[in-house]
Amino acid sequence: WTRLSLETNERGRISRETIIDLFLSGAIKKEMIVKAMHDSGIPASKFRHLLVLSRWDVDPANFSFDAFGKLLLLLNPPIEYFEIAEKLIGDNCQFTKDLFIAFLSDVQGITDYDKAEQIYDRFRSSNDFISKAAMYSFLASEYCICVDPTKYEQKEDMGKPLSDYYISSSHNSYLTGPQVFGQSSSELYRYDVLIHIRETAFSRSQMPVILSFENHSSLEHQEMIFGLCKDIFGDLLLDKPIDSHPLEKDTPLPAPDFLFKKILIKNKKNASPGENSDQSTEDEESGLIRAAPESTVHPGLSDLVIYTQPIKFKGFNHARVAGRHYQMSSFSETKGSELIQQSKGQFIAHSTRQLTRIYPKGTRVTSSNYPPMGVFDLHGGSGYRLKPAHLRQRTSSGIPVTSQITIKIAFPESAYLQFTVRDDASNVLGCRVLPVDGLKVGYRHVNLRTVTHAPSFSSLFLLITKVGGND
Repeated sequence: WTRLSLETNERGRISRETIIDLFLSGAIKKEMIVKAMHDSGIPASKFRHLLVLSRWDVDPANFSFDAFGKLLLLLNPPIEYFEIAEKLIGDNCQFTKDLFIAFLSDVQGITDYDKAEQIYDRFRSSNDFISKAAMYSFLASEYCICVDPTKYEQKEDMGKPLSDYYISSSHNSYLTGPQVFGQSSSELYRYDVLIHIRETAFSRSQMPVILSFENHSSLEHQEMIFGLCKDIFGDLLLDKPIDSHPLEKDTPLPAPDFLFKKILIKNKKNASPGENSDQSTEDEESGLIRAAPESTVHPGLSDLVIYTQPIKFKGFNHARVAGRHYQMSSFSETKGSELIQQSKGQFIAHSTRQLTRIYPKGTRVTSSNYPPMGVFDLHGGSGYRLKPAHLRQRTSSGIPVTSQITIKIAFPESAYLQFTVRDDASNVLGCRVLPVDGLKVGYRHVNLRTVTHAPSFSSLFLLITKVGGND
C-alpha cells in the first residue's frame, strides 16, 4: 500500500495499471480487479494522455489503507470463504434468488426483503443465480462486517457527571523507553509539545482532555510548567471551578457537556484548610521507585488542579464520608484487582462519585495490559463512553454483582469481546475488541488491529448465532 501510494504519475495520482499489475495472475483477470476496485471504494477516472491515449488513474484520497484492505480481501479471500461457499451451495453450484434471500434472512439476520433483494442484485450472475464465486465475494464484502459502522457513530448522553464515564487514558507517556528501565524526559513538557497538544486536543471531538503530571520538579521548574500551560493553552485551560459545580462536599462532578474544549490538569495540590494533604503515591503502590524529594507545589500550578485532585486512598468509607467528589485516587493493577474482588459493590459505588484510575503493574515491561482501544472506537472515537446504568447508581445496594458481570453476559450493553491471535511464542499477531451489543449474526469477518491499534490486513472469519436470546 505504501509503495503504491508513493508511485504517482504526472497528475499526482496513482495509475490504475500499477494497481492491476500487482494482482494480475492466471486466476485473477483484469476485469475482476477493476470490479473489485470499484466495490472497495477505489474508483478510477479516465484522462487523455499525450492527446492520443486514454488512461485511468486513482485519486490518492480514495486509496486509503482500509480501502486497500478491502481490495486485498476481495481478490485474495481466505480459503475458508471458498470452503463455506462450497458448503452452502453444495452440488447445485449456484443459489436461486429465493434460496439466497432465505439464507440472508435465516443466517445473516437480514429480514428486510428490499435490502436482501438489493444484495442479490449486486452479486447475481447474468443468468440470475448466485454462483460459488459470487458467494465468496459476498462473504468478503462489507455486508459481512461484524459490527455495523453506524454503531461507532452513535451519540451518547454527555450530560452526566464525569464519574459516569469510562475515559480513555495513557500511562507513563513521558518515558522514552520500556516501562521499567525507560528514562523519563523533560522534553515531553517542552513548549512545542504543549503547542501540539493545543492544536490537536480537540481535532476529533470537543470532549475535555485531562493532562496528568507526575511532578517531582523543583519549584523553579514547576513555575515554568505553570507559565507554559497558561500561555499556550489560554482560554482552553480550566483554571477555576464552574459556578454550578463548586468544590463543596457532596457536589457531583460537572458533566463533559460543561467542559467542552477544556483542558484539565491533574497534579499534586496544596491542601486547603481541613482537607487531607496526602497525595497519590502510585510509585509506592507499583513497587517502582522513581520518587524525588517532596517539595511544596507551586501555588499557581496547584490552583490549576480543580476536579482531578489526586489523593492517597484511605478506604471507601473514608471517601464517602469526606464527600469530596473532585478528589481521585490511582490504583496499581494489582491493588485494583484486590479491591474488585474484596469490595466490588463499594468500589462501584465509589466510582459513581469520584474518578478512579487503574494503571498497569510495573512488571508489564512490554505494556501487555488489556488493550481497551476497541471500547473507545465507539461514540465517534471521542475517548468518552457512558457507563451502563447499573454502574451509575449512587449507592452500592441493588447493584448487580453476579458472576454474569464478570463473564460479560448479563449486560450486553457493557460487554466487549476481545479477539487475540498469537504465534507459537505467544507474540500477539493481531487483536480486536468489539461491542457485544453491536455484533451481527451470520458469517462475519473481523478486521484485526496491531498491538498499537493500527489497522492490519489480517482478519478472522466467524459464524455468529444467537443462543438463549443473547448474542
